[in-house]
Amino acid sequence: MSDYSYLRVGTDGHEALINLVPGGYSFDDAALFLDTEASGRGTRFETTAGVLRRRLRLLGWDPVVGARIVAVEWDKRVNVSDPSPIAPAQLIADYLDEICAPTVPAGDLPADRVMALSSQWGYIWGEERNQLGFLVERLPEDFPVALDVEEVVSRGSLAPSSTYCQDARVALERQARGAMPTVVVTEGSTDKEIIDFGIEFIRPEYAGFLTLLDYRMKPETNAGAVVTAVRGFGAAGVANRVIGLVDNDTAGQNALTTASKTTLPDRMLVVKLPDLKMATSYPTVSQAGSSIEDVNGLAVSIEFFLPDDVLQHEGSWSPVEWSEKSGLAGARQGAVQHKADIQKRFRTKARAIRSGTPIVIAEWSRLGMLLDFLVDL
Repeated sequence: MSDYSYLRVGTDGHEALINLVPGGYSFDDAALFLDTEASGRGTRFETTAGVLRRRLRLLGWDPVVGARIVAVEWDKRVNVSDPSPIAPAQLIADYLDEICAPTVPAGDLPADRVMALSSQWGYIWGEERNQLGFLVERLPEDFPVALDVEEVVSRGSLAPSSTYCQDARVALERQARGAMPTVVVTEGSTDKEIIDFGIEFIRPEYAGFLTLLDYRMKPETNAGAVVTAVRGFGAAGVANRVIGLVDNDTAGQNALTTASKTTLPDRMLVVKLPDLKMATSYPTVSQAGSSIEDVNGLAVSIEFFLPDDVLQHEGSWSPVEWSEKSGLAGARQGAVQHKADIQKRFRTKARAIRSGTPIVIAEWSRLGMLLDFLVDL
């Protein structure tokens, strides 16, 4: 015989006992209560229909969609002994009509309509949150609603705890993370544009699983702003995995130093663009002249991950130009020359591919490597 947790709806003497989950308690419903709302032996959590209604709305529950799901599941439910079940909204209306009638003395055993709600409501297995939402949307604001797990605790199906509700929220957050995409925060809109193209055409298998922050929501475009954004996501308790991606240059290295001094959730991190073999011997120019140098960690930006014919200027690599300014510890700062022209060539090539020109995947190997790098972190 199964043990049940229950929703207790109403006042003493006229409670409808709505059984929910055999052999345990529902994370979906327990997460809507607070451990501070416990009473008795800490196995009953009491609030009101209005409070639950607002909590559901804050979690994004849609009453229209929820009602539609309840209607469909109601027609499919099993184990209902009544050969003529009443529609769910009518069950609730009848229940409220009966318990509010002045002819029903407090303390009486549940009358017919109270018993009807109790006996029929609990057979929509697997839709606890929609079922509860449908119910509280139709109950008065201050109507008592309680979650009772006494039976499953007393019979050993649920271990005693002082944090049932908090544990339920943690479990749901963990489940949610498994269904939510990884969000990548980049320094600027061009980085997003290039990576979005890569997901669309080079690694389409990542579409919907790896997404880029919408830059209409983040106008600042620098490495420091990436760190600030990731911090903000962490402080807000965002459930997604979040990767802050900064350039592999001096400013990016400084941003990584700043991020290392911040405690972030395990699911959030800040990384720099990966080192590139071709960048270990790359042309550079400065007031002192030209040379071939390793520019990893000093001047590598998203443009380095574009095809050779995009990154090249007049048949040669677009050189890195060193700035006269230095970063922390005197490190040089550099940026690829002709960046606007490189971005223009990328957009021309991307437009052609979107118009039907066959893509040569080998040309985009560095961008494919970058996408794999993000997935493998």
